[in-house]
Amino acid sequence: MTRLVRLSFLILCLLSSHVTADEGAYSSIDDVLILTSENFDREVAKHTEGDKALLVEFYAPWCGHCKALKPKYIEAAKKLMQNNPPIRIAAVNADEESNKNLASRFGVSGFPTLKVLKDGGSTVLDYDGPRETDGIVKHVLASQGPTWTEVTEKEEVERQRGAGKRVALFVGKEPREASKAFAAFKEAAAKLKGDVTMLACFNEQVAKEFGLTAPSVSVFTEYKAEGARHEKLEEKLNDAQHVQNFINDMARPLVSLVGNSDEHGMLMKTDLPIMKMFVNGKDSSDRQNRKNMFRNRISKVAMDYKNKITFAVSDDVEGGASYELEEYGISSSDLPAIVIRKGNLKYKFDPKNEEEKKFKASTFKAFADDYLAGNKYGNIVIAKFDATANDSPHGELQAQGYPTIKFIAAGDNKISDYTGERDAKSIVDWVKREAK
Repeated sequence: MTRLVRLSFLILCLLSSHVTADEGAYSSIDDVLILTSENFDREVAKHTEGDKALLVEFYAPWCGHCKALKPKYIEAAKKLMQNNPPIRIAAVNADEESNKNLASRFGVSGFPTLKVLKDGGSTVLDYDGPRETDGIVKHVLASQGPTWTEVTEKEEVERQRGAGKRVALFVGKEPREASKAFAAFKEAAAKLKGDVTMLACFNEQVAKEFGLTAPSVSVFTEYKAEGARHEKLEEKLNDAQHVQNFINDMARPLVSLVGNSDEHGMLMKTDLPIMKMFVNGKDSSDRQNRKNMFRNRISKVAMDYKNKITFAVSDDVEGGASYELEEYGISSSDLPAIVIRKGNLKYKFDPKNEEEKKFKASTFKAFADDYLAGNKYGNIVIAKFDATANDSPHGELQAQGYPTIKFIAAGDNKISDYTGERDAKSIVDWVKREAK
């Protein structure tokens, strides 16, 4: 019997499209640069000259997550305006009809969506950093300046290395302009700036001193729980996405500790499934101790899943992680809890006995093995239907009010109506019962 529960499901939501405007929009007194379809290209060009970068939030005033982010974003804007020189961050009200072309242009499909623009707006990067004030400020500051640095001596590389540091080194040959591998490295560097120190070397003597061949990419890390590591990539170097994935995955510790930190952004850039442990505690010290305890347990098995699953422990249950917990139908009283996420597919571990509730190293191994073996609900999809913009379905699918939620079973197409509470946990529990 599998212990994984797939938390996406085929559900027909018959919705009313009526939305009430509120005070969720930014104003000119918020220190946030307000962009519209009329001034967008001009302001972006101005604030992305040279090596500058501009963070842009695409939002809708009625969006709950946008409202939650707004005071933190405004405070970040105020702090960045005090920088020398001042740095702007911007916002687009993508719900305004005149700005919807911008949302379409940048592939915005949900709110809030944050993008980092560089090179006059020609380089567009997804913002995967923290969504709290200090994290936003740190990420924006790190995004300014060149994305990589050239080194000509071994000592320059050694100065960048050390405890807690993440360094990626590209070793190449001249002429660099003709190197497809170097072009791919630069593309990866633009997306990983702020997360990893990106270095490039074209000095053959330095390469020999490190025992490296050209072209190649090396990642140097040193974490207290793991010691020094050196990982090397010598294949598929012309593939920028492959290079980015390698650097991102090798630069993280085997088990990331996630709170209001940079680790969240690096995790969101991985193509690997993410197994994440959520913990809580009496205070910040207690939460940190629990994070370390579970990190040590997971570390005992994490190496067995290298390049298959990436692991993390998070205590940010009142910050950005609260949105994740809501998606899984997990409340603070349910913690600790383990989940696996791969793109939009989400799975939650359901302990079946008291032994599994102890969350030993063997528990994480069993969950990982079940996931990799495919023991999960794999054919359940979420869907929605706007009954105000389309012809209403007939028969059992007809809506009597908004929202109406129904479950359509595979095989016999049996339709079940949802009559429970309108909270995530109740809905998820209902779907789990219907999907058996």
